[in-house]
Amino acid sequence: MGEWRDGEWSWNWGWRRELMGRELSLLQDLEKLLKECKLMKGKQDFWSWKHDSKGNYSTKSAYSLLNNSIKEPGSIQFNKIWNSKVPLKVSAFVWKLLQDRIPTGENLLKRGMAGGELDFACIFCGKYIESTSHLFFTCEVTWAVWQVFYAWWGQQGVLTCEAWKHLQQHTGMIQNGKLKEAWYALYTGSRPSLILNWLKNNGGRILRMR
Repeated sequence: MGEWRDGEWSWNWGWRRELMGRELSLLQDLEKLLKECKLMKGKQDFWSWKHDSKGNYSTKSAYSLLNNSIKEPGSIQFNKIWNSKVPLKVSAFVWKLLQDRIPTGENLLKRGMAGGELDFACIFCGKYIESTSHLFFTCEVTWAVWQVFYAWWGQQGVLTCEAWKHLQQHTGMIQNGKLKEAWYALYTGSRPSLILNWLKNNGGRILRMR
């Protein structure tokens, strides 16, 4: 399979037959990967955690890795959600919204909850399955609410269907620091006006299923 030559490991492949075109391409990819692995003669193999400068695993580094991965969908200033000048429960709700963890009709169906699609129609318009994107961005009732906020702020825009992109879009429209901070508060605070009405009508449905 291989041997040491001048202090470096050299691979010697012993194939039973001649490799075909596709196999040769795969072998080249394999050899490129193996070249990145530096073997050392007389040294034992050991585990190394690549997310630490010294290669040592720690719960702290793993937590940091997971925490950063959660913030991924866009280079959003994620901490602004938690530091916004709104009650903590509102920030927690917006965080769940951005992760698509709200118990909407669509998410309940995915979890195998009882009931057909008609039981999970949007409580506002009753025309479509109640998904996060529909409930907060594309429903005609929700759209009317957003138009009110646009009028207040003298802004215009097209609502995207994804929560992260929606936040990125609207916070990017304002450059002034204090005004942007106020917008974060308004952006997060606008959710309760929608969700309270939603919970009022859906709370019983969710409790019955649980």
